[in-house]
Amino acid sequence: MKHDPHALPIEAPDAFSASLQLIDVTQIPTRGWIAMYVHDCLDSPAPDVKIAMSPDDQGITEYYAVGSDATPSSGAAIFLNVPPGLVTLTATPATLGDASIQITVNVAAGTETAVNAFPTANP
Repeated sequence: MKHDPHALPIEAPDAFSASLQLIDVTQIPTRGWIAMYVHDCLDSPAPDVKIAMSPDDQGITEYYAVGSDATPSSGAAIFLNVPPGLVTLTATPATLGDASIQITVNVAAGTETAVNAFPTANP
C-alpha cells in the first residue's frame, strides 16, 4: 500500500485520552479539537509557524510541542476545547513574518477537525 503524504493521523479514543493525560488537559465533551498540519510551498512540514485562531476563546488549549509556541519539525499543532462553530486559523511562518495560510473550518462538539494547510497567494 502506498503512503499518502497528505493523510492525517487520527488517534483512537484510548490513545487520544492517553495523549491528553501527558499534557495535563481534559477535553470538554461539548467542545471539539483541531489537529492542524502546516506545509510549506514545497509540500514539506513547516516548522516554526505560529497559528492564530479567530474567534479567540480563553478555554482553548493550544499545543505544538513541549516548551514550544510554534510548530515543530512535523508542522503539527493541536487546539483542544475549541467551541463548536466556524473558526478561522491563520498561520504565520517566522521566516516570512506575514501570514501565508488562512483557512476557516467548522468545529463540531466531541469530534476532531483535521486540517492539512498549504500556503496560498493571498491569505
